Amino acid sequence: MRYDLDVAGFEGRELYVEMKGLGEAKILLDQQPAPPADKKGQFMLTRNDGHIVTAQFRAKFPNPVPTLVVDGQEYQLMEPFQWYEWIVAGLPLVLILVGGCIGGALGGMGFYLNARILRSDMPPIARYAIALGISTLALILSILVAGMVHLIFPAKA
Repeated sequence: MRYDLDVAGFEGRELYVEMKGLGEAKILLDQQPAPPADKKGQFMLTRNDGHIVTAQFRAKFPNPVPTLVVDGQEYQLMEPFQWYEWIVAGLPLVLILVGGCIGGALGGMGFYLNARILRSDMPPIARYAIALGISTLALILSILVAGMVHLIFPAKA
């Protein structure tokens, strides 16, 4: 997914972030990857006036789309979740309350996947349908895994 940026000092140039896979993000300036800076996780960008500034990603859990910090200024690549998106993404977390450790693990994975899906560039109806499917799948898997654990380790009376 591509996120175009409007950063002061880079007017008339193509500055954007490209995200691929699970958290792989690259900063590109005029279709060229930004070279790494001396510090790990930082990149160098040359402004129109020739001044070199640093840029780095700042993760803000649970949002799967990081914030970009350029020369100390934060740039949101996407708007924060709306209240209804939090509800849809968080549905699998109910499993923490009823499923113990198994429910918590599957609920956490479901929440993460839902957040990624809701941040994708798919049509809205597809995003919400897939997120609800993931929530349903997390519930079914939680019941199946708990049932298998109960069969393998039966309770003693």
